[in-house]
Amino acid sequence: MEVKKPEEAKIIAFLLTDGGITKTHFNRPKSWRLHFTSKEEFLLAEFKKNIQAMFGKQTFWESYPKRGKSVYLNSSEIAEYFFRYSPTYRTKQCGSYPSCPKLRGQKYGPCKECNPIEFNRLQYPPIEVPKLEQGKKEVFLKYYFSVEGSVTDRIQISQRHPTILLQIQKLLTELRFETALNCYSVKGDRYEWYLRVRKKDMKKFHAQIGFLPVQITGSKRTKQERLNDLIRA
Repeated sequence: MEVKKPEEAKIIAFLLTDGGITKTHFNRPKSWRLHFTSKEEFLLAEFKKNIQAMFGKQTFWESYPKRGKSVYLNSSEIAEYFFRYSPTYRTKQCGSYPSCPKLRGQKYGPCKECNPIEFNRLQYPPIEVPKLEQGKKEVFLKYYFSVEGSVTDRIQISQRHPTILLQIQKLLTELRFETALNCYSVKGDRYEWYLRVRKKDMKKFHAQIGFLPVQITGSKRTKQERLNDLIRA
């Protein structure tokens, strides 16, 4: 099934980065919560705006975890809509914190179904980046990189899930970007994956994808402003 609406592509990018879909009641098969966490009010507002553009006015709630602010809504109907694209939106290793409720012996986990991906004897959630109509690939990547990406002397994403970045890499390849994907072992069984856009394609990334006005952590500058400087250098 292809993603055809730009709002869908944006919401899926939010859910696959610092968002997700989780259970609200573990003894109820259909009780789902969609959530997104960020320090950026702009991104939080975008998450809510695109949900409401697709599904009409919704009631959102807020919480304040250590890493920012969370906005969420309880809607099994909307969650089921996005489960058609991926059986889970959890990006952490199955055994990592917070541990999957199924691994704790509870009947219902955070995923609609669970067929883990095995890599180096470790289990990862079966995330699927959906097929994207032409023109929606750039929209998805803009939102995904804006939340998950970084800009130094290069554009890159770090992620602990081994197949999600392979799928992001494939999307970039379809758009004729050259990339490099590397894996490093961090503290025993923990792996960190890095997807980098080749320096020669930075100008193309700037013109074709770019970043939302999201600030760099610890800086007053945005990722897009840093990218502007890089391509002018």
